[in-house]
Amino acid sequence: MDHDVESLARKDLDDMNRGDMDAVRDARDPHEYVYEQSGDVRVEGRDAALEWFRQWRAAFPDLNGELLRSVAAGDTVVSEIRWTGFHRGALPEAAGGAAATGRGISALGTMWQTYRDGKLIAERNHFDGMLILTQLGLMAPPPA
Repeated sequence: MDHDVESLARKDLDDMNRGDMDAVRDARDPHEYVYEQSGDVRVEGRDAALEWFRQWRAAFPDLNGELLRSVAAGDTVVSEIRWTGFHRGALPEAAGGAAATGRGISALGTMWQTYRDGKLIAERNHFDGMLILTQLGLMAPPPA
């Protein structure tokens, strides 16, 4: 069965934006799934990844990804996304665990998503963590 991976990726981003974790879970393969993120984060298994996503939603309850562009080749889609939101809860421990700052973020990211039989089996989320920490006031800006 053919699947339009760009449409699947758009739906997944929409589900994530709404905080629909049941739909986010259902989009991932139950037997083979891995999520990787900037900062050497690697989470194996969809339930473990869902917990990671929930921690980020708790830190940024209004987190929103705006799809700027995407391109697909075979079973993989690459999307450029602008992430925005306000830091209202603690960051996940693996991301420093910082308490809420109330500050907003706006950062570009690139998401690589690989599908098999209409289910996500791998995601690689690349973004500028230093920019986000600077926007949150948790890191000094780099020298000019």
